[in-house]
Amino acid sequence: MEVRMPLVSIIVPVHDTGRYVAECLASIERQTLRDIEIICIDDASTDDSLAICRAFAEGDDRFVVVSLQRNEGASAARNHGLDAARSEYVLFMDADDWYPSDTTVERLYRAAVEHGALIAGGQMAEYDSTTGALRTDYRDAGHLSLYHFAGEGFIDYRDWQGDLGYTRFIYKTSLLRDNNIRFPALTCYEDPLFFVKAMLAAGRFYAIPEPVYCYRINYKPAKLTDQAFEDAKESIVELLVIAHQNGLEQLKAWLVESMQWYFAYNILNSRAYKLGEALVAPYRKVVELLKGC
Repeated sequence: MEVRMPLVSIIVPVHDTGRYVAECLASIERQTLRDIEIICIDDASTDDSLAICRAFAEGDDRFVVVSLQRNEGASAARNHGLDAARSEYVLFMDADDWYPSDTTVERLYRAAVEHGALIAGGQMAEYDSTTGALRTDYRDAGHLSLYHFAGEGFIDYRDWQGDLGYTRFIYKTSLLRDNNIRFPALTCYEDPLFFVKAMLAAGRFYAIPEPVYCYRINYKPAKLTDQAFEDAKESIVELLVIAHQNGLEQLKAWLVESMQWYFAYNILNSRAYKLGEALVAPYRKVVELLKGC
């Protein structure tokens, strides 16, 4: 008997999100596209996250739960999910977020299949846990205007040059595997590297002008460790080189803006004694790298 493969694999890295993961998984379980697999990668949680994932798997055989013995980080967890995925298309969901509609996954899948798109995506919605407000309008919002699409149809990546919101896109699995596109071993700002590389490999994507992903903000204290700060700089530097090599001037501008934000955050977190080198070293590295381009 031939085993039918799922149409979409949804990869969910999980680490100490017991307060939110049930809401996340329930929003996936309710999706009208039934031929899916939900791959939960528990990254050595110390709370009840793993137990919650296993409870969903006991009631629905579309759930696959992988338990890592040590904390490897979100990037490694997503890569484990990519390795396990059996579907033609993959989606990524963070364990504290959710889908705004029961038809979201089907909408993304149909958009990709019917239009032959390697990548298809929609708009972002942000839920503020402090105020309870759900923001969906990002027109004229600076860098966050990337969350908005004016209409439906194909967009050439060179005309868009975005680096934000990779979770609101569906990706053809072969695109990622054939081009060896994976998440880098970084603790901060790792997803833009994955996203930009995927977009450049695809060349264009199919846009849907409606929210397809709810992103939770302001629900935990902001924390940027020294390692996270260094990882963010490393990611931004590599992205700047990619932008330079591909003539992506708008992406360069977004990245400089992001770099300035991380420097400002570093100052506010009382690491001023490192400020001189923190300001100079990344730009020195950028110049050195760009000289070889």
